[in-house]
Amino acid sequence: MLEAKLVQAITESLAGSVRELQQELDAQGHRNTGALNSSMKVEVIARNGSVLGTVSAFQRLDYVNRRVFQRRVTWAQVRGLTEYFRSKGLSEKEAKSAAWATAKKQVTEGSPTRGSYAYSSNGRRTNAIETVYGDYGQRLVRELGEAVTIFLRSEFVPELNATIASNGR
Repeated sequence: MLEAKLVQAITESLAGSVRELQQELDAQGHRNTGALNSSMKVEVIARNGSVLGTVSAFQRLDYVNRRVFQRRVTWAQVRGLTEYFRSKGLSEKEAKSAAWATAKKQVTEGSPTRGSYAYSSNGRRTNAIETVYGDYGQRLVRELGEAVTIFLRSEFVPELNATIASNGR
């Protein structure tokens, strides 16, 4: 019974942290198609007396979370940027041109570029994971403590009192 309550508490806590991460990414300006946000999943498994909670997302999360420096323009970079600019309504030729210009800027400035900060409402473009999960361990301990306390008060203590009362007769 307690294990089920812990699984529920961890699931709710991680789901809340995912919502916070999605909000942070949106505030940082990472909201092109919504695919990254919708790729985020929470899974909590109870096995052999242990509970394991994980949050997963598209690998792109790692890229947008950290600052990246490249020595040269890569074809993968140009393909990804071309796809991005095509999604914004540019023709194939315009998209390729914009992709090459952006890729060159990313090589000289790194990614995110200085200009990309215009899309951020909080002044950040990286470290969303650290922003949300930096103190998450402390918060999770507090939330689990609250869940255990509620369980003890609502289910364990009344059962214990009933057992004591019935043995005292």
